Amino acid sequence: MAEFPPQSIPNAEVVPPGLGSPTASNVYGGEAAPENRATNGTAVAALVCGILGVTACPLVLSVVALVLGYNARSDLRQPSSREQGDGLATAGIVMGWIGVGISVVIALLFAGLFVVFGIVGASLSA
Repeated sequence: MAEFPPQSIPNAEVVPPGLGSPTASNVYGGEAAPENRATNGTAVAALVCGILGVTACPLVLSVVALVLGYNARSDLRQPSSREQGDGLATAGIVMGWIGVGISVVIALLFAGLFVVFGIVGASLSA
């Protein structure tokens, strides 16, 4: 069996420029990498309530998601805000409106069934 020579691991001197691992200067176009900012807790709560509003308790948690989402988004858009999470707040708002829509559809279905079966029940008993 033929033995192959051990291969060396390329280092910064061997790898041509542009082929190595990305650095902040070439990933962000010469600008410094953005600093890590804290995520707004209200935006996270809006997203969680929005998801639970669609899956578990449509009306109550969806309204909570809407309130939290709009509050978080207005806080994050202040010039003095040093937090991130605008996308989370927006997703919470969208999920909140979806949950409200689901609640309205369910309420209309129940009202329709009540009317149909109420009319049928009244005509059968007469």
